[in-house]
Amino acid sequence: MKSTLTLFLSILSLFAFAQMEHLISYDMNDYFANNIPLFYTPAKDISQINFTVVAKNGKVKKYQKNYTTGNKLVALYKIENGEKQSVYINEYDENNLKTLAEYYKRGKLKSTITYQRNEKRNPIVQEKKKANGNPIFKNTWKYSEDGCLAESERFRKGKLADKLVNEYYSPCEKSKMTKYNRKGKVKQIWTYDCKKEGEILQKKKDVTQVCKWEESDANFLIKIYQTYDEKGRLRKNIRKYTKTDTLLVEYKQLDENNVLTYHATYNKDNSEPITILWYKYGKVRTEINFSYQGDLKTFYSYKVRGKLKEAAEYVYNENNLLVKFSNLDKKGASIETINLAYE
Repeated sequence: MKSTLTLFLSILSLFAFAQMEHLISYDMNDYFANNIPLFYTPAKDISQINFTVVAKNGKVKKYQKNYTTGNKLVALYKIENGEKQSVYINEYDENNLKTLAEYYKRGKLKSTITYQRNEKRNPIVQEKKKANGNPIFKNTWKYSEDGCLAESERFRKGKLADKLVNEYYSPCEKSKMTKYNRKGKVKQIWTYDCKKEGEILQKKKDVTQVCKWEESDANFLIKIYQTYDEKGRLRKNIRKYTKTDTLLVEYKQLDENNVLTYHATYNKDNSEPITILWYKYGKVRTEINFSYQGDLKTFYSYKVRGKLKEAAEYVYNENNLLVKFSNLDKKGASIETINLAYE
């Protein structure tokens, strides 16, 4: 659904960062499972939600989602002719951390992902295989005695793809990160010895220099993350948090010319997005806005070059649970309606 665009774009940003840091890979099957037919996590513990999707032409589709305590998705089923057909199945450990994910197509198992963690609950192995056992990808992590990530490796189709090795000034204060290819050749280096804005940096081959510092005023804490690559291009990420409870209220990305490329504002009470703007050549190209009643999202709109492309309305019951979602076209007409029932 187009209404999940904001989440998808956020996932792309996280995916890019995860590739650099070798975090747990966000498999796109996770994305689709959470967004079929609608991305929604209730604030209260719910064991089951039944979704009825009604298209503009009257065609009806039905789905069922089951959850753990804590609202972790256990299963997604498609209901056809009154029978459940598995789409996505999860298993969790006693700490509610995922240990297994299974993906199905037309009721047949297609692939699995297994997760292993150490005694500190840090990931040590994530492995995805086809139903026949053939490897798709594998990620591994090793830690120092201080619990800091020492190195990580990525495998694709059973073969080493690349490796990251971290060095530290002191426990978990990173000084350097080096990326090696499958043959052990250095491909990229990130250094973290720049601590403040205005430090003079020189271009270095295959090296990205990272500067991190903090600023503050009476109400907000501002964290700046800046990179300077081998071509002399500067990128800056600025996050603003409330001082009292460190909730995110604003996020900006600026290019090498100090021009905005991305700007998001958030509700200071719950860090939910209010406005998200993407810029091109200094002008707003894409705009997403959200409206709320308290903590409940009630309206969403998506614009390109100032013109409305789609919108959505959210309706809740007396228990503040979403019971109806309406996806609207640029004229405000309903494209699709999703009704939610709880058990």
